[in-house]
Amino acid sequence: MTLPVLDKESYQHSASEWITHAARALREVGYLTAEPTGVYDEEFAAAVAAFQRDRGISEDDQVGPLTWDALGVRDSGESYGADEFAADVSADIVAVGTLSEDGQWQWDGMEWVAAPATATAMSTEAGQLSDDGQWRWDGTAWAAVTAAPVDAALGDAKSVVPATTGSSNFEDVELAGAIIDNEIGLLFQWKAALDAFDKVLTSETTDTAKPDFAGAMTKLFTEKVFGEIFKKAKADIVVDIVKGMVAESERAKAAQKSVALRDFYTSHQDQIADLHKDLTVRKAGFVAAVRIEAERLINNDPDAYGMFRMELMELHQDSLERIQTANQQSLFAELSAEWTSQSKHRISWDAEIDGEIRVRVREADLSVIDVEIKAPDGDKILEKLSTQRGGMDVWNMKAPKLFTFMDADEHNVGWVRVDAANRLANLPAEQDGKYKKRYERLVANGGVAPYRK
Repeated sequence: MTLPVLDKESYQHSASEWITHAARALREVGYLTAEPTGVYDEEFAAAVAAFQRDRGISEDDQVGPLTWDALGVRDSGESYGADEFAADVSADIVAVGTLSEDGQWQWDGMEWVAAPATATAMSTEAGQLSDDGQWRWDGTAWAAVTAAPVDAALGDAKSVVPATTGSSNFEDVELAGAIIDNEIGLLFQWKAALDAFDKVLTSETTDTAKPDFAGAMTKLFTEKVFGEIFKKAKADIVVDIVKGMVAESERAKAAQKSVALRDFYTSHQDQIADLHKDLTVRKAGFVAAVRIEAERLINNDPDAYGMFRMELMELHQDSLERIQTANQQSLFAELSAEWTSQSKHRISWDAEIDGEIRVRVREADLSVIDVEIKAPDGDKILEKLSTQRGGMDVWNMKAPKLFTFMDADEHNVGWVRVDAANRLANLPAEQDGKYKKRYERLVANGGVAPYRK
């Protein structure tokens, strides 16, 4: 079918079956609760925008090819009517919570993730074989009937493949492909987080950040997107681009050149696009290189192959853990913490202080009275963080913090200052004899409860 581009201007006044079907697709993945009206109204527009934001799609006020594709609806180039289209939507959209045929994977609305043990146990009977006959469900996990081969041409050498569950169920080439796919998914998460952060902040001045701002943000980017695969130099397909980012940030620091958020945002959008293209183009080569190396080691050095296989599984697990924890809320909080840590806050026309988070707490029970972010546009960041689901996790934000303790009458009775790692950092002038005990109370309490505005 040929899918139309549904732009807001053309479809906001008259009903269309295409809008209705797009709305049903959005309902299937949990972005729309109301009954479709067939009109590009505000509720439909909000659902489209949220869906696009979570997937890093830039198609403002329209449902275009990228959005159709993300919804699972493909353009085949053939035209047909609305009724046929409705059937196609039902076939293409996977409902949230749907299990794969083998019960191992569950659709979470964006991707297939490992299914909970309870879901797998409910869908599979003990002793049941997988479709290929190589795995048997023992009631709690899939165990190999015979070791899964790396390649059919390897003959008896396939017996050295580990017969455990989890990542070890995948062949080497599948692991390699999944690693790259996870990195691509993380790129989109990072892009969406940057988009949200850029919209919240309005500062355009170039002196809002310290010279190390670019370096700190580049470090955060490489940790969140590439993790161990970059540290272990296994990401030859992306190393050059990421090294270029690191080099640019080092030059800015050496030159004592401040880098504003806008500069960082713009440069990272370009780099993300380049990385996505590079990962996509070179994925096949990476997978082929893994297969060739696995075959070579199996035939010549089985012990070395075991180590090679283990490292592949560790890289896959690392990428999987990062993509499972890299939601928009956590990434926005991390960006906010780095922005605060690497910023200057002006307190008078001729004086400024380092950025920090200031928290007033009741000494009696350590409950939070209020929070202030001393950084450019700190009020806007606070508004966003404190109204997110679950509130603002003040204690675990990686930025310097100043806790001011208040008595029952809200009189200041002492301070505790901590660094970004929550280590005690009180200045001599702030030490009133009780500051260590207050700090110990904070640590024993696990910090303070999340702040909700």
